[in-house]
Amino acid sequence: MKVQVLCAPILGLAFAIASTANAEVIVHDSWSSWSATVAPITTLDFTGFPNNTVITDQYTPVGATFMDAGDRVFVSSVFEKDGAGLNGGFSVAISLEGASQAFAIDVLGLVKIELFNDGTRVYESELFSGGGGSQGYFVGLVADQAFDTVVLTGPGGVFLDDTHFTAAPLPAPSALGLLMLAGIAGRRRRR
Repeated sequence: MKVQVLCAPILGLAFAIASTANAEVIVHDSWSSWSATVAPITTLDFTGFPNNTVITDQYTPVGATFMDAGDRVFVSSVFEKDGAGLNGGFSVAISLEGASQAFAIDVLGLVKIELFNDGTRVYESELFSGGGGSQGYFVGLVADQAFDTVVLTGPGGVFLDDTHFTAAPLPAPSALGLLMLAGIAGRRRRR
């Protein structure tokens, strides 16, 4: 596994580009840097459900199905954003409708993230630790390959405050350039 850490102190951003399996993945440690690179974003905040509700297909209409039968809403002040989160036991598996290239979590504790496409693992992270302890932290991933399943594991359990993802793959930079050129060429022909 190769890891390259790039720091931009002026912007206050630090992120790593990590490669395992097949995908190149940019890891963001802040919402602002991750959300600036992806759109549209769907957020699952686990509010509106009674404590201990098992989460399976409640978020299917927005493109996410939780595949474990043990993922439960946990209402507690430890989830600083909105007082509700998900207690996934030692793992959380999320199936995304269609493919995505961006996924992020607000999480408590240690967590490892694996990305799969059609059952094949395309990325496996190291164990993220954030601030450790009961402090929540952000991890955002942007992959150069599409994935349709995310599996989160943690030695002390997986506790998610919010989960974020894009509903469709991000266009590759080269594809964006071709679209721009086609638009410019089409505009010149009409004149």
